[in-house]
Amino acid sequence: MDIGFYQVTQRLYELFQKQGFNSITLDEQQELDLKRQSIYPIAHIVPTSGGFDTNGTDTLGFLLVVLDLTDFNKSDPRDENLMFYGIDNRQDILHALRQKLRNVVTDFVKGNSYSDQMQAFLPLSIDPIIIDFENVLTGWSCLINITIPSNTNIC
Repeated sequence: MDIGFYQVTQRLYELFQKQGFNSITLDEQQELDLKRQSIYPIAHIVPTSGGFDTNGTDTLGFLLVVLDLTDFNKSDPRDENLMFYGIDNRQDILHALRQKLRNVVTDFVKGNSYSDQMQAFLPLSIDPIIIDFENVLTGWSCLINITIPSNTNIC
């Protein structure tokens, strides 16, 4: 089986779906109604740079962005017990989405994707995101390079 861009993006889609993401896009620019609460959590698969080499492999780069809707409670933010935890669920979102993103990435490091010759290598860096659109979104982003066998020989 030839492995290319389509197969890698389809695998990413399936892995995010398995992690319980309600909306998965192949581009951050796709229009989503961010006011609809049923679309969360969201995963964006954004193609970045890639490459070819003479060792029979190609590299596809992706920015993976995972976001969830931040929920605010009505507690008084001056309450001393809330100084660390705050009046929202950002810590819960960061904790849960970090693990879901790790599960997706791990499949390319040592799971079925790796066995199917769609391979990534650690370490990878992840960056927290807090965005204030119509709603406040919290999550992570990660740049990943996935190596696949080349379908052609470069002389």
